[in-house]
Amino acid sequence: MKPNSLQQIVAENLRHWRKLRNLSVGDLASRAELAKGTLSQLERGLTNPTLDTLWALAEALNVPFGTLITRDAEEDPASQVFGVADRMSRTVLLDRNVGDFGIVESYRMTLSPHSKRQARPHGHGVFEVVVGIKGACGVGPTGSPKYVLPGDVVTFFADGRHSYESGVAGCDIMVLVFYPGEQESGSQSPDSLSWPAAWSLSQAHLARNIFQGIVPVTLSEEIWRANDLSVTHRTFLNQMSDSAFYRFYIIPLGRIMTDSEEAVRKKLSGHMEGEGRIINRTDDGKALLRDGHPATWKWLYLEDVVWSRALFHQAIQRLTPEGKIIVVTHLIDPYFDTEGYQRSRLLYVYSLEMHQWPEHRVIPCGHPIQRTLENYLHIWSGKNVKCANAFPATGLPVEEAWVDAATLMHWAADEGLRMAEHYRVAGNWSSSEWSSGRHVILFVRG
Repeated sequence: MKPNSLQQIVAENLRHWRKLRNLSVGDLASRAELAKGTLSQLERGLTNPTLDTLWALAEALNVPFGTLITRDAEEDPASQVFGVADRMSRTVLLDRNVGDFGIVESYRMTLSPHSKRQARPHGHGVFEVVVGIKGACGVGPTGSPKYVLPGDVVTFFADGRHSYESGVAGCDIMVLVFYPGEQESGSQSPDSLSWPAAWSLSQAHLARNIFQGIVPVTLSEEIWRANDLSVTHRTFLNQMSDSAFYRFYIIPLGRIMTDSEEAVRKKLSGHMEGEGRIINRTDDGKALLRDGHPATWKWLYLEDVVWSRALFHQAIQRLTPEGKIIVVTHLIDPYFDTEGYQRSRLLYVYSLEMHQWPEHRVIPCGHPIQRTLENYLHIWSGKNVKCANAFPATGLPVEEAWVDAATLMHWAADEGLRMAEHYRVAGNWSSSEWSSGRHVILFVRG
């Protein structure tokens, strides 16, 4: 085995990463679907690895392909260019860069005439950018390839089975493999997941998390389609100085609700029979507190009053034993911390502004909506919430007209009430029925 040969470098890297992953030779061979003897020979540098074998081992070890054929991640691959060939193709690693995005590897692949290479799935969220150099080549997910000619560019997610297929004259292509968020440890940072990985998490678990990262501009149409299908989350794309990429933000923004408050009021009108009272002004609420008459009302309709525990208690005292109370108000779904009320209201206000941004439009650098997005992220992270005492001008009711959902439910329970019906008639669609917005609630005794 020659020093610094491909055999030696692969042998050293295989031993290093297998031990780092706490795998035996048999374990790794099983994961890569190789014979144990084949892996043993590779680790001793006694045989040349094939392209398929190297890809299988890279996937089994959860490392980028280039990790196995370069001696040092910091070393310039151009100083040690190795090609891996078989009867169908030759693949040469040209460059390997580790940056904020993750790891990007550049290869030149030459396919013989009428050749087809079936590739195994890479790690979750890995994608490829293929540039045609010579001849025609079909590339992409198995079953739905796209053909590239010299100068053409195709982008696709490579975390499923995919293939490269040449025509009668063979072909040369440049293949850039992006491992988003990957480090030499093979792990991913939650804040730097690829867009498909982050989107999958947000949809599968209705995760109340914000994901952000970098995505190639060629994937924008797929992102718009995903936005159209989701009622819980939305991806915003922000233009970057590098025109080949956008920065993405996946936010549990939901959709603006359009339920009619008037329709809900009509539906509940059957509970407003007999003597009752509608209180929808601050003065009426104060008068209720001063009024010491015994309970005479069968129903109360409280709308946008200035809330206090005393007001709620006095209202309940004015009801007959079978009386009902309908509350119409803006509710906050607070985070469970001491600054939850203010934080939740700010998030709600900024979300309404963000909803005004067109669904299928990239945010240009320096656009005012970018500042709104930054404010939303800032408040979400809990930074400087105490300093955020100036609410944006949105036409929403004054802050005193809001109450958090948990407080209202505690008041009702203390008065011996239970919630009979609940409607949210304004706000953002969310996985939580108590998300910030305008609510209509029917309380009854018992």
